[in-house]
Amino acid sequence: MRKVLLVFGVALGALLLGLAALFLLVDPNSFRGQIAGELQKQLHRPVSLGKMSLSLYPLGVGIEDLAIGEKSEIPTGQPFATAKSVRVKADLFTLLKGQISVDSLVLNSPVISLARGKDGKWNFADLTTSDGSGNKPVTLDLLKIEDGSISLFDTRAVYQHLDVEITGIGPNRRMDIRASIHLPVGKGGTLDFEGTGPSPFEGKLNAKGASLSGLTAFAGTRSVLDGALSGDVTLKSDQAHSSLAGHFDLANATRNGKALNIPMALDFSVVDDSATGKIQASRLDVSAGKLSAKGSGEYDTRASTVSGKLSLPGADMAELLALSQVFGGPDATGTGTVSLDLKLQGPAATPVYSGTAALRDVTLNLASLTKPVSIKTAAIRLDGRSAAISNLDASLAGTNVRGTASVTNFASPSFKFDLSADKLDVAEWQQLSAPSASSSSRSSSPPPSAPPSAIFAQGSLHIGTLISQGLQLTEVQAQALYLNKQLTLSPLTATLFGGTQTGRLIADLRSDVPSVSLDIKMVGVEANQLLSATSSIRNRLYGALAANGGLTMRLGSGDMPKSLNGRLSANLANGRLTGTNILKELAGVGKFLGYQGNPQAITNIMQLGGDVDFQDGLATTSNLQMAMEGGSLGATGTVNLVDQTINLKAIAILDKVFSQKVGGTGIGGYLSTALSNNKGELVLPVLITGTFDKPRFAPDAARFAEMKLKNLMPGGITPQGIMGIFGKGRPAAPTGEGQPAAEQPRQANPTQSIIDLFKKKK
Repeated sequence: MRKVLLVFGVALGALLLGLAALFLLVDPNSFRGQIAGELQKQLHRPVSLGKMSLSLYPLGVGIEDLAIGEKSEIPTGQPFATAKSVRVKADLFTLLKGQISVDSLVLNSPVISLARGKDGKWNFADLTTSDGSGNKPVTLDLLKIEDGSISLFDTRAVYQHLDVEITGIGPNRRMDIRASIHLPVGKGGTLDFEGTGPSPFEGKLNAKGASLSGLTAFAGTRSVLDGALSGDVTLKSDQAHSSLAGHFDLANATRNGKALNIPMALDFSVVDDSATGKIQASRLDVSAGKLSAKGSGEYDTRASTVSGKLSLPGADMAELLALSQVFGGPDATGTGTVSLDLKLQGPAATPVYSGTAALRDVTLNLASLTKPVSIKTAAIRLDGRSAAISNLDASLAGTNVRGTASVTNFASPSFKFDLSADKLDVAEWQQLSAPSASSSSRSSSPPPSAPPSAIFAQGSLHIGTLISQGLQLTEVQAQALYLNKQLTLSPLTATLFGGTQTGRLIADLRSDVPSVSLDIKMVGVEANQLLSATSSIRNRLYGALAANGGLTMRLGSGDMPKSLNGRLSANLANGRLTGTNILKELAGVGKFLGYQGNPQAITNIMQLGGDVDFQDGLATTSNLQMAMEGGSLGATGTVNLVDQTINLKAIAILDKVFSQKVGGTGIGGYLSTALSNNKGELVLPVLITGTFDKPRFAPDAARFAEMKLKNLMPGGITPQGIMGIFGKGRPAAPTGEGQPAAEQPRQANPTQSIIDLFKKKK
C-alpha cells in the first residue's frame, strides 16, 4: 500500500511540476501564429485572435475574441463567426515542446452568420466539401459549440441557445452529431437532432413546440401559417437512397396572426431513389380537426412528371371551408358532407386530374350571396380536362334545380347542361348578389375596353314557373346558349296566363340592368293578366289575346313599361272593356235621345286588333279596329302605358239596328256630330282622351266638317266584316250611293286613314 501511495505521490508531483513548468516556461501567445495559421488553413478564411491564455481544465489554450472573416465573394459586411472565447485542447508534453495541433475546438457563445452567395450556395458549403480550388474540408476530432447563436443574413432571424457537439469531422471518418437549438419568435420551441454519418447517414430530428414561422424563416421563406410544431422525423441516406419518415402535430395554429382553432397533423414517408431519379411518397396522411385525408405520390425528377392519389372520405363541410381559408379560400361557412377521391398524373407543370367527388346535404353561405346555396345531392366526375355533374339536386333563392351538367377546358370553360327548375323568381335572383363597397360607383354599362366573358354554355332548360316583374310563365322549355355575356333562349315555349307563348329571348347581361330582346308569338293569353303584369293598366281590358312581333325592354330598371320598344300585331277576341260603356259615351256625343242601352260601364268586344308600335312605353297605332256590340270603331293615335293617358282619333259606325233604336237621322246630333251612310248606319268621328280609368269622348268637329264637306263616308260594315280583316289586311266596304270611291282620289289625311280601315279590298 505504501508503494502505491509513493508511486501516486511521485506521479502527482511530476504532474504538478510539469504544470508549474508549463505556466512558468510556456508563453501561450507563442502559439498565436501557429493556431491562426492552422485555423485559416482549415476554414479558408482570415482569422484574428484576441488575448490568449493557458487553461488548466481542460488542458489547452484559451483564446478570447475570436473573429473569422467572410469570403470576399459573399459581401455581408460582417464576419462569418465570432466567439467570446475558444478553447483549443492539447496534451501537456506537446505544450512543453512548444507545439500545438488544432484538432479540437470548443467555442463559447459564438455568433455565426449564414448567408447565400450569388450562386445560391450557403457560405458554409466549402467547410464540408472540397470547393474545387484545392482547399480541403475541415478535419477535427471535436467541434463543440456552447450556447451559440445563428443569424440569417437575408431574413435577419436569430436562433439562440445553439448547442452542438460533432466528433470525427473530416473525409473518410464517421461523424457523431448531437445538436439542440431554440427557434426565434417568442416561445419558439426547440429542435433536437442526433445522427451519424456521412454515409450511410442515420439521424432523428425531434421538435418540441417549435415555431413554424421560425422554421420557414430558417429555410429562407415566409409563411402566413404559424403554430407550435411537435413531432419527430427519421432520416436515412446512403449512396442509392434517401428517406424521410415521421409524424408532426401543429397546435395553436394561426393564419396572419388570427387563431384557427384547428389542430393539424401530418404523417409521411418519402424515399428518394437516386438510381431512378424518382421521389416516392408512400404515405402522406393529413388531418385537420375532424378532416382526414390520405395520399401518396411519385415525382420523376428526370422526366419531370408526377402521379398521385388523394382520398378524403366523409369530410365535414364546415371544417373543410375553415381549412380552405387558411390557404386563401373564399370567406364562406357551411354544413354537410363531402367525399373526394382524386388522382393526378402527367407533367409536373400541368398535371391532369381525374376522380370523383360527392356532396350530400350541403349548405353553403357565401359572402358574395345574400342567400344560402343548398345541395341535397351532387356527384362530380373529373376526367382529364373535363368535369361532369350528375344527380344534381340543389336549391337557391327558392328555386329547386335538378339535372346534369358538364364542363370542358377549365382555362376557358365550356358548359353543357340539362336542368329542370320548379320555380324561378327573377326578382329574388337579382337580389342574390351581396352589395360591395364599390357597387354604388359601378356603371350600368360595361367599359368599352372590357373583354367579353370567356365562358360558353349551352343546354336545355325546363322551368315549372318563371316569374319576372309580374309576368308568370309556366312550363317553360328552352334551348339556352350563353356566349360573350349574352344569353339566348331559342326556341322558347311557355304557358302564359292561360295561353301559349313561343319565340326567342336574347338577354344582354353585360350591365347591371340587363336588356332583353323578345320575338313573340302569343295565342289565347288573358289580356288583363298580361297588361296588369307589364303596365299600370289593370282590371280594364279582358279577353283572349293573340299577338306576334318583336319587343325590347330592360329588366330590373324599376319601370319596365317605360323601357318597352318594338312592334306587335295584336288580336283580342271575345273580350270586354270595363269602366267604360263606349256605346253610352257615343250616345252622349251624338245626343241620342232614345238611347236605352246597358247602364253598366262595360263594353262587350267581339274583336279588337291592329298593329302597335312601342317607343319608350308609348304605344302608337294607325289601324286599331274594334267590332263591338252595336257597331264598330276604327282609330289612330297613342296610348301611354306608363301614365295610362289616351290620345286617339276614331270613327265609330253604329249598325242599322242600333241606329234605328236611338232615332236614326232624328237624333239630336244629326248633321252636327253624326252622319249616316248609305246603309242607314250612323257614323260619328270622335276624340278619345283622358286615361284608361277615366276616358273622355268628344265630337271631332274638324273631322266631322271634313267628312261632310268631302262626302267621305265609310260604307256599311258588319261585325263579321271587321273580324275578317284580322290576318288578311285592312278591311274595305263596297262602294254605295254617295260613295263614288273609284272616281274620287284618296285623300292623304288622318280622316282618310281611318275611313280606309272600313274599306274592303276587291
